[in-house]
Order: sequence, then structure tokens, then C-alpha cells
Amino acid sequence: MVCMHSNPSHNRKRRLQRSASRPLVHNTAGQGDPHIRIEYFAEGGSALRSKRLSMLGAATVALLFGVIAVLSVRVVWDDYSFGETSPGIGVPQWWYSIWLPVFSALITARAIGLFIRRSRGAVSDAAPAHKDAQP
Repeated sequence: MVCMHSNPSHNRKRRLQRSASRPLVHNTAGQGDPHIRIEYFAEGGSALRSKRLSMLGAATVALLFGVIAVLSVRVVWDDYSFGETSPGIGVPQWWYSIWLPVFSALITARAIGLFIRRSRGAVSDAAPAHKDAQP
């Protein structure tokens, strides 16, 4: 007895049709939208709470990128003082590594500026206006 679906190309087509009929969300994230909602914590409380959480986030970013900037300066100095060159084209390695502390310092400065703006602003300014908000 010959099976109707013994053709490998037919079986592959049937598998593709079955997987295409399932929703993409079900395949990647599951049903019911179970993602963690940070907005629940940041916007769920009072305006003062939102302001403080925003300030905490800015301070954390400033601390993280400040540490990266300070520690990566040592890497750049070592690359410069030892005269390391890139293995491919032979240019000084510090040409590449200099950008990590530079951009980390810029991100730190921007986060500090955000922290200062959030701390000076009124409590009602801390809660961002939503396009879905009801008047």
C-alpha cells in the first residue's frame, strides 16, 4: 500500500502551510502578550514617583557610562604607550580604542544633564504626556 504523503516535497509543503497558519506572535512571544511592562512601574504611581524613577534611571546610566569611560582610558593609554598596531592594516590600535571613552563620556554628560533637568523640573513635568491619555 502506497502512502499518499510519502513525497518529501509534499510533506515539506504541508509543514510550511501549518506553520504559516499559526500567528507569528504565538511562535515568538506566546499568546496573551506576556511581555514585562516597565511602564507599569514607571507610570503606575504618582508624578513624584515617576520623577524619582526617571532621576534614578539617569543617575544609573551616568554611573555606568562614567565607569566605562574611566576604565577604558586605561586601555587607550596601554594601546598608545605600548605602540600596539591592528593586525590587519597595521595602524595604531588606539585609533580604534579612543572612541569608547570619548563616547562614554558624552553619554555620561548627557545623562547628568537629564538628571539635572529632571531634578529642577516641577513634579508634574516628570510624567510624560501620552497620546492615549484622556483629557
